[in-house]
Amino acid sequence: MEEFGSVICTLGKGKFSTVYCVSRKSECDVVAIKKYNRSQIQGYAKQIMREKEILNLISHPYIIKLFDTSKDESSLYFVLGAALSGSLHQHIIHAESLSPSVCRIYCVQLISSLCYLASIGVIHRDMKANNVLINDRGFVLLSDFGSGAIVYKPHNFPAILSGDLQANRCFTVCGTAGYMAPEVRLLSQPPKSVCSQPPVSSSFS
Repeated sequence: MEEFGSVICTLGKGKFSTVYCVSRKSECDVVAIKKYNRSQIQGYAKQIMREKEILNLISHPYIIKLFDTSKDESSLYFVLGAALSGSLHQHIIHAESLSPSVCRIYCVQLISSLCYLASIGVIHRDMKANNVLINDRGFVLLSDFGSGAIVYKPHNFPAILSGDLQANRCFTVCGTAGYMAPEVRLLSQPPKSVCSQPPVSSSFS
């Protein structure tokens, strides 16, 4: 981590991690470093490695970018793009309401990001305003893929195209309870995908 300078501020804290805004010497800019304390993540290593795998797959203007990962004896680090304008949740609380034009822009960007994820076989599974960050240009950045899943890979395509929905389903109930779809909370059969290319089950379970 020698290429990084001083910590400028703390951007946020999660259940298992703290995110810092840190200067980057070589680029004369800032990045976000998500720090996991090894002593606090026992039993969650698989979830963190899955998040890393998902972020390494992604390249989209409205999804947080993973630049690098690192580790030492006490911590794991994700080096991410910095979103210095806070979360969509913070913007809503501060403004009390958003104008229709702003809502349209955010919706278009989020739909673009979700359709992209569907196209590469990834589901987020914890969609909420807290996980939608805003960068310094006012664009959204979908973040926090700790609950995410890869629902299909290229070798699964024949089964998916033949209509075998079990080939691209997830069955774990996860995410934030207050934001879960009713069919997930009730553990009922979710509806079929509304995405056309390639077909992906709309299950967030």
